[in-house]
Amino acid sequence: MTKKTTLIVLLISIFTSTSFAQNLPLKLFWNGKTNEAIALSKKILLNKNTYSNQELSSSYDFLAEYNIDQGHYEAFLKFVNLDFKTNHRTAFDSAFFYARIANYYHCYINPDSSLYFFLKAKDCFSKATLNLTDSNSIARYYGYLGNASRNLRYRNVSLLDSANLFAKTAFTQAVNHRKYATFLIDEISNFTNKKGKKLKFKQDYSNCISHLKLAEKKASEIFKNKKSDLHSRIFNLWALAERLNSNISKSHKLTKMARSSLIDNKNVLNPFEYAASLNADASLKLSQYREKKNRIKLVYEAEKLLKISIPYWEKFLKKELYFSKKNFDDRYSLNPYNKLTIVYYELYKFTKNINYIYKIQGLSEIIKFTDITSNKKALLNDSLNKELSKKIQNLCSKNNYAIINFIGSNNPNNLIAIVSIPDTTLIISCSENEFTKHITFDYSIKDIVTDPLKNKLLINILKEAYHLCFQNINAVLEKKKINKVHIITHGLISGINFDLAITDSISKNLLIESTLINKYNFMYHSNAYSLLHAKNNIAIYKGVEILAPNYKNTKFPEIIFGKTLPEKIKSLFQINISFNNNNHVFFQNNELIQFIGHINSHEFSNQQYLILNDTDEIKSDAILQHNLSGSSYLLNGCASNVGKYEMNNRINNLPSYLISRNAIAVISTLWPIDDKENTEFLEQFYHYLSEGMISSEALRKTKLYFAKRNYPPSMWGAYLYYGNDFYLLKKETSYLYLVLGIGMLFMIVAIRVISKRK
Repeated sequence: MTKKTTLIVLLISIFTSTSFAQNLPLKLFWNGKTNEAIALSKKILLNKNTYSNQELSSSYDFLAEYNIDQGHYEAFLKFVNLDFKTNHRTAFDSAFFYARIANYYHCYINPDSSLYFFLKAKDCFSKATLNLTDSNSIARYYGYLGNASRNLRYRNVSLLDSANLFAKTAFTQAVNHRKYATFLIDEISNFTNKKGKKLKFKQDYSNCISHLKLAEKKASEIFKNKKSDLHSRIFNLWALAERLNSNISKSHKLTKMARSSLIDNKNVLNPFEYAASLNADASLKLSQYREKKNRIKLVYEAEKLLKISIPYWEKFLKKELYFSKKNFDDRYSLNPYNKLTIVYYELYKFTKNINYIYKIQGLSEIIKFTDITSNKKALLNDSLNKELSKKIQNLCSKNNYAIINFIGSNNPNNLIAIVSIPDTTLIISCSENEFTKHITFDYSIKDIVTDPLKNKLLINILKEAYHLCFQNINAVLEKKKINKVHIITHGLISGINFDLAITDSISKNLLIESTLINKYNFMYHSNAYSLLHAKNNIAIYKGVEILAPNYKNTKFPEIIFGKTLPEKIKSLFQINISFNNNNHVFFQNNELIQFIGHINSHEFSNQQYLILNDTDEIKSDAILQHNLSGSSYLLNGCASNVGKYEMNNRINNLPSYLISRNAIAVISTLWPIDDKENTEFLEQFYHYLSEGMISSEALRKTKLYFAKRNYPPSMWGAYLYYGNDFYLLKKETSYLYLVLGIGMLFMIVAIRVISKRK
């Protein structure tokens, strides 16, 4: 090849790479060419080997940015990790990566993890050499870190000042001004209901509007016709700011502008954003109604808006979003079913029409049970919902117990309960406008372990649990003399064990006597469907299948009672013990299965694991692939009841997984239990079962046994009973040796008699 040819090839190569660099997916995205960016990313990912690391990294970077912009947090995490693996060269790359992860945990409202990665990001950034770092990349670093700081003790808006200072593209400038406005809306919200500090409120509001105007101006440089997700998010946030400043009519106008920015040639550009805008408008109507209670027309208008939003919400769910818990811009809860519940509750209070209770029952099943991709039209059918309520009512009449279906909403802060008792169904407000206190229910094991008589914090928490969730219901149950209560729980309160809730009638020495466990036998359910579709006849088991993995040669600590407990109960019951990694034991039908081992939750997803050894586990997703008809489970692992919440406030812990696959019952724990104490507890539980006691009552009696002997709540209060009852039959006594012994004795006597006669 001649020098001239080589030079031409080199120039072409340089020109081509420069030209491509200008059209990398992320830059296309920033220029408003989202569809082109998606198409190019797909092309690059399908042919990875033919593209450079820069091009591959740009695709991952774009897909991360795009997915967090859409609220797809799990996808965001996936592509952030891929980008980091592909393009990790400098200390700044590490700082940027950790800032993104800190922001991810902020979105999931996990301050501890967010803080950890926040500090790692700052540490890496302090070691970075920035003279060769792109200014826009630095702006993005500060933007992610600033947003992550919003729920940390290092909360600092100056990080977003830096983001705006370094931002060079119109897109990143618009996004960072929007983040700044979101930060200020947090501040405004803190002072909305407080007297004083009016000047601070006014300054923050004015500053917030300035940033929103700048964000809108920069967005319009990219999207001249103002048709974009970016405009929609800005207008929705602006509407929230105006609402907090009591500019209701202006707020309403902005929500309409947000919707208008998503319609181009009669096509909705983004179903998620469109549903969000309708939802925000519905919230506005409800707020107006609460200010002027005589304007019921506003509630009907809110209902109409939410019904319009449902198909767009469903379209969005079926496409991609499975794990999002908190919207990036802190708008209202975006689930129209959840908000419709509150609409129907307001209409019920106004009209006293019982049909609204039936509607709420149906919506509750959608929120708590229905598969995220399934068609929900059936559960919006009034006649089917009425039938569902009647079945629940009949169950209460037949068994003389109460079924309490808790339904909660963050906005407004409200917890209601549909209470079915033998002769009627009621809807009861548990708490209104103060339910943010539910956060305190996340009490730690440290709080529970300490002496409850000396722990004022614990006593206050347990009183709150009673006042906010049960006080208004208690009077109804006392009047009807009902002591068995089935609770259909809710994501907001699933960490509560109602056994521990205490009434006001408490003195220094009467803590345990004041707890609800003395009056009620509580059982828990994920949804009405699982309660109604259990076997009509109580399950009866002839023995116990025990899966107790041997952790001796693994990285996991041995569980001593995994060996000692079976030895102690085998005199009472027929048991089969498996110490190896036999998954089959766990997935049998019509068996009582005891798992004694370690249980972990995945850090980045909803997945949970029953640990068998260093390499084998039973994943929670695997449970969904089996039909566990007729089986019941005793899960003695660390915090086996604690999962993560999927959107719609469904509870996706192990009990819910198992019962959704037709298990009869699951006994699990809210926190880790000491080995020795667990052995004592289960020995007593099995003892009560051996006396012919029904399972839920045996669990309650076991708790009371230890509570009245002054064992701390940490020992007995962790256990929750999900599902329905079962019996466990004692081992049949074998009379073979007795018969043989009597026979031998008879033969000896006979031989002696014959000998004497001779």
